[in-house]
Formats: sequence, C-alpha cells, structure tokens
Amino acid sequence: MSDRFTNDQLARFSRTVVDAIHTPTVVIDHAGSIQAANRALAELIGETGVLTGRSLLQVAGGSLDQPDLREALEQVLPRAMAFDDVAVELPGGSTVFASGKALAAAGSDELVVVAFDRALTDQRTDEAVESDWLFRVVVDTVREPLLVLSYADHRVQFANSAFFRTFRVSESEVSGQHLPDIGHGQWDIPELRAALDDVLARDTSFERLEVEHDFPEIGHRVMLLNGRRIDHLRLILLAFEDITEQRRARRLEEARLSELAHTIKNLFAMVQALAYQTPAPTPDAYKDAFLGRVKALAVSQGILLESEWQRADLRQLLAGLLLPHLHGHEERIEMSGPAAPLSKDQTSALALVVNELATNAMKYGALSNETGRVMLTWEVGDDRLHLKWRELGGPEVNPEPETGFGTLLIEQLSGQQLGGRAEQTFDPSGLLVQIEFPLST
Repeated sequence: MSDRFTNDQLARFSRTVVDAIHTPTVVIDHAGSIQAANRALAELIGETGVLTGRSLLQVAGGSLDQPDLREALEQVLPRAMAFDDVAVELPGGSTVFASGKALAAAGSDELVVVAFDRALTDQRTDEAVESDWLFRVVVDTVREPLLVLSYADHRVQFANSAFFRTFRVSESEVSGQHLPDIGHGQWDIPELRAALDDVLARDTSFERLEVEHDFPEIGHRVMLLNGRRIDHLRLILLAFEDITEQRRARRLEEARLSELAHTIKNLFAMVQALAYQTPAPTPDAYKDAFLGRVKALAVSQGILLESEWQRADLRQLLAGLLLPHLHGHEERIEMSGPAAPLSKDQTSALALVVNELATNAMKYGALSNETGRVMLTWEVGDDRLHLKWRELGGPEVNPEPETGFGTLLIEQLSGQQLGGRAEQTFDPSGLLVQIEFPLST
C-alpha cells in the first residue's frame, strides 16, 4: 500500500482541517482551483458566495491576482515546494502575507495549502527590526559589512559594526539615511541604484555585483555586492565584500604574464639570431659556440625567474656565468663593485657579452693557462654602469687581432641592446674591455 494519500483523501482531510482553524486558509489544486476555504478567508477578502471550485486568483473581483502571489504559486505548484510571507494588498489598502506549501499526493497532481497572516506591514516591520534584538545581534555578528534597507526609499534601517569599520563612518552618519546620501553621496552609484530597483521590480536578489568606486575615507575600492529581498519585512539586505587586493593582484599577474610573453618572444628572437649568425669551421665548433651562448641566456633567465621577472643583480649574474667555468679555481676571477640592478633586457644582453669574454679567455686569454686571472670591477655613477674586464697573466695578446664574430657581438650588444658602448684594448699584457651603459630606473 502506498504511504502517500490520494488527492481525494487529501482534499477531504484539508476541508476538515481548514474549517477548524481561525487563520484565513485555502487549499487549491494544480490549476489554482479552490478545493477548500474557511470562513476566515471569506471574511478577509469580502466574499459571501461559495468559494469551492473557483480560481483563487479570480475571487474577490480578481483582487488577489497580484504578480508576487501568482509567481509564488507558479513556482510551488509544479515543484512541491513552499513559499513564505508573500505580501498581498487587499482592496481596503491593508496588507496580508501569504505562505504556501505543497501537499504530496499519490496521484500526478499536487494540492497546495495557502494561509494568510492578518498582521499589517508596519506592525511586522516594527516588531522584527525595532524590537527583535536577535535579528540585530545576528547581523552585527557577521564579519562582512551589511546594510539593511527599506523597500521603497532605500533608507538605512540598520548597519552592522563591520560596515562602520570598513567605510570609516559613524552610526549617526548612516542610520536613517537614504543610501545615496551617506557620506556626501559616496554610495550614489548608478550600478547599485539599478540593481536595487531591479530587485524590487523583478528579482528577489542579486549576487556578485562588482562596483569600482572612490570612497572619501578609504580611497579607491573594488566591491562585490550581494542583495536580497526580505519580503515579509519589506527590507533589503545588502552585503559587501572588499576585493580590491584580489583585483590588484590579478591585474599585476596579468601584467606580469604580458611582460613574460614579451620577454619570451624577445628571447626566441635572440636565440634565432644567434643560430643564424654564429660562425664556425665545423659542426662541432658550431654546436659548442651556439650552445654556450644559449646556456648564458638560460642562466640570465634563471636569475630573473628568482626575482619574479623584475630585475637581476649584477654580481649574481656574473657569478652564475663565470664561476662554473673555473671548476674549483674561483680565486682566478676577482669581482668588485656595488649593487647594480639590471632590467630584463639588460640581463640577457650583458649575459651574452660576459659569456663571449669568458669563452675567449678560456680559449685564448688569461684563463687558458694555469696562472692567468681576470679582474672584473664596476662602478655606478650618474645612473650609468661602468664595467671593466681586465685579463692578467695570460698569453701575450696580439695588439692587432682580426675582428671576429665575438668582437662584433660584444660591440653590437653593448650599443644596440644595452644602449651604451664597449671599448676593447688589446694590450700585450692582457685584454682590457670597458663597457658602460645607462641603468634602467
């Protein structure tokens, strides 16, 4: 046997119950037709005739056919749901509040019981907001800023402590004020006005409305607003979430990603240029020269990655490029100079220059024997870096060497990429290279 009643059983039971209670109550079927109604309902709507079998929305001259009640019934009838405190205006000007619940039946149709509360709007609002301390305690405990507004004029009925702290306003500046008038118009925001008007006209809530605005006391802020109607109190609950830092972080991340994409594009262009321009007498010589330059770029990008693609420290870059070549003989390179930050483009270009100098020193210069050394010093003045590469103790240098690709690469990178110049002096006692370029601020 089914554990659900049939429609006929529910209808007979409902008539018995409805007749026994004093609250204005009606039972309707899926089509909105009245199956049972008590005397209290007839008196409430001023009907003297038989109500059974008539449409609820058509009795009393159709005065109950109001958008909110009709929408509530349309929602609850097909879905076995419930609704509470839908405001219904009576012909005499008073307001009652309807609550409804679907009654499950064994058949395909549902019955709905609807009860009407006689309490007036003003009485209910006063009791709930003015006297109901529990409502205020709960709202004031919430950590996010909250405002409670009246339906018609958006006047502030209550604001919690978090609202006062967040927007640095006092209770006297807020309570009882129209929302657009708070703080010399700081909340007179077109998007918010439109959302609140829409809540009253069609919807019961809005969520995640993003408002970007300049507030007098706290500056530029990005807020997410959630608004919800409290129908039986004729109020709107407005909640605020400050997402300024999240938006700032997201925009910063987007900017960094854009910069990273630009850096990668330039890096690939540089690698491609090196691949085409690197001369070598044999495939193995080409591989060693090309991969050495690519490795120098990789070192520079690794250092930039550690600083989140912002700047690279000159000393860290030089150490990363030079010390791996010495295999435990780091004392053969002396480095001295102040802190000097390099931009992304400068880091890549200078890495190739230093790699070229180190490679030549290992092959032909001061680092090609057991006694030579390199003195690498730099100074910063007038926002320019003055870098000096001095080789000592190596093989005698030809004062008039052939101009090779490495020499041209150093000059081109120093001039075109670094925006400075390089001067190479082939002194018989050792190579001297002086590079100077402006530091990015």
